[in-house]
Formats: sequence, C-alpha cells, structure tokens
Amino acid sequence: MYQNPMAQGAAALNIDPKLLKDHFEEFYEDVFEEFSQYGKIDAMHVMDNLSDQLVGNMYCMYEDEEGAAKALTALNGRFYAGRPIMAEFSPVTDFHEARCRQFDEAICNRGPQCNFMHIKPLSRELCRRLRIEPPSTGRPKGGDDRGKGGGGGGGYGGQEGGRDRDRDRDRHDERRSSRRDEERRSERRDGERREERRSERRDERRSERRDERRGEPAAAPPGPPPADSGAAPPPPAQ
Repeated sequence: MYQNPMAQGAAALNIDPKLLKDHFEEFYEDVFEEFSQYGKIDAMHVMDNLSDQLVGNMYCMYEDEEGAAKALTALNGRFYAGRPIMAEFSPVTDFHEARCRQFDEAICNRGPQCNFMHIKPLSRELCRRLRIEPPSTGRPKGGDDRGKGGGGGGGYGGQEGGRDRDRDRDRHDERRSSRRDEERRSERRDGERREERRSERRDERRSERRDERRGEPAAAPPGPPPADSGAAPPPPAQ
C-alpha cells in the first residue's frame, strides 16, 4: 500500500531527505485517520523493506477483532493512489519479535532486503498531530502487542510466547463475553422501559374514554302522555 520512494529509485536521484520524510508522514497521517474509522488502533507500522514479500506492506493492529474485521471488509476492493488495496488478516501477532532490532539500532548488515520488519520510525511531531504515544522499539511495559485484533496465528515468540498468547486470548474472550452480557442487560432494560411506556399509554387511553363517557348529557325525563284526539269534549257549563 505504501509506495516507497526508495523502491522507485529515489536514492539514485539524491532527493532531499526532508521531502522523503514529508512524503511518508503525509501517507501515514492519511491512512491512520482512515483506519481509525473502523476501531481503536493499538499500533500501525509501515515497512521500509524493499524485499518482494515486504515492500510497501503496512500492518494495523486494532484493540479488538471487531475493528480488524470491519477494516478488512471496508478496505478490500478499494484503491489507494491508483493501486488496489490487498487487505488480509496478518499472521504477525508480535511486532516486537518480528521487527529487526539491528535496523532500529542502524546496524542491520542485510539492508533493505532483510526478512525481518524494518519499521519506519515516526517523528514526535507526527505523533502529536495524531495524538498518539511515540512508539518504542523495546518491549512495551506491562505486556506486549500480542493477541489483539488484526492478528491471527503466527510463529513468533516460542513456547513462552504461546502461553502469553493464550492468556491474552482468554482475557480478550472474557472482555468480549462481558460486553455481550452488558448488551443483553441493556436490551432487557430497554424492553422493560418500552413495555412501561406502552402500559402508560393504555392507561391514558382508558382514562380518556372514561372522561368522555362522564361528559355525555343525561337523557331528558319522559313528559306527560299526549292527549287522545278521539276523547269526547267536556260538557258545556250550565
């Protein structure tokens, strides 16, 4: 997705490094804002490698699997800079184990053809604009970035890493189950409130009908019977 200028011969053209930096940061900012629409982003990395399997690749890890699934559905079939986006779930679940530490220390002797991740660094100015924490090249304190949305499987980390992934997966399942329970409780509360409103409306209609019946005029009492036209007239006075 990232069109690395170095893959297009920028090194031979002696392009100003500041222009290359601005080009990358414009790309990163544009994509980060787009991807943020689908969920909370835990980490987003753009590769600086030029090897066939990594050139132009970028990885976005969401806080949960729902965000990753939304992004996958929304991005497939779309284009960026005239090229189709090929989105897929990544087997990389631990960026710390997959990244090239020698590249982070500027001593990688394999260069851009290295098979480990050469993650492009982010400037502090870019992080401030995006309101994100500057990424660290070391292992994050209090855990790592395994087991989050956007990853699946992966062969990094060994046996201990596998146990960590299992614990992270269990915690994620617990959080997801807790969210489902809260959603069900909220639905029940909403249903109870709707039923209360329907009951109140029924009571109001019954009360209105009773008031209407009370306001109807009472029937007039019956009058004297009409005179009989066939009766004899009274006798004349003497």
